[in-house]
Amino acid sequence: MNLDAVIFDIGGVLRPPTGHADKGYFKQYLLTHYGTYLTDTLIGGCGGRPLREQVECWEQKLKISIDYDLFDKDTTEKQLEMIRTEKKDPQTIQFLEYLNKNNISIGVGTSSGRSRAKDILEILCVPYSALVTSDDVDDGRSKPEPDIYLEVVKKLNYPGRVLVIENSYLGIIAAKRASLDLEKRDTILKVIAYRKYGLEHEDKLSGPNSIMPESDHELSISDGTISDFSEIYAHIERLFSRDLQIPSVFSEAVS
Repeated sequence: MNLDAVIFDIGGVLRPPTGHADKGYFKQYLLTHYGTYLTDTLIGGCGGRPLREQVECWEQKLKISIDYDLFDKDTTEKQLEMIRTEKKDPQTIQFLEYLNKNNISIGVGTSSGRSRAKDILEILCVPYSALVTSDDVDDGRSKPEPDIYLEVVKKLNYPGRVLVIENSYLGIIAAKRASLDLEKRDTILKVIAYRKYGLEHEDKLSGPNSIMPESDHELSISDGTISDFSEIYAHIERLFSRDLQIPSVFSEAVS
């Protein structure tokens, strides 16, 4: 079997998660522009969904009207400023180079908005072939629904062997759901849980998608777990029997 494509989430995979910093931006923005205090409880209760839907949830709970476009522009600029100052992870860079060298397609599937995602990927210099965001699927069809990953695979022209790298439980659920739908197209999709920055377990969700792991044992739904990208090559070898040249610094891990 050959590995044909790798699909990445962004926050918590291609770069560190921004949850703590984002909360600070969100609180400051609402306090400055609307004189309203956004509590951690409200942020958590409206979390686990695309940002636009989170803002709509805040509006409903706080009974205010937020100009989403201005909000998104302001908080995105602050996030991008932070990303520009971050030191890039050398193992991530090496893995991306490995994929390019071996002609393995790169896709990105994220619950972020398209504009924000494109700006982040440009700063990170990620050479992706397909990008799908929450803006590209119907309302309510972001993770844990499979639509984002199904659309990435479609844009990649249904490669035969696909590996997804995810850092959140909802993202893993979305990818595994997509894998079931893709079986009829003869596409095999495997999911690796990326735990370098800790696996995200969203605190609260409402509605029919309210699914939470009881413990880390629930991660058995993934096809493997890594703490950093130096460990990914062994999983590629195990899952896809890929006869490719492994970077020498990691070759012992797959021997």
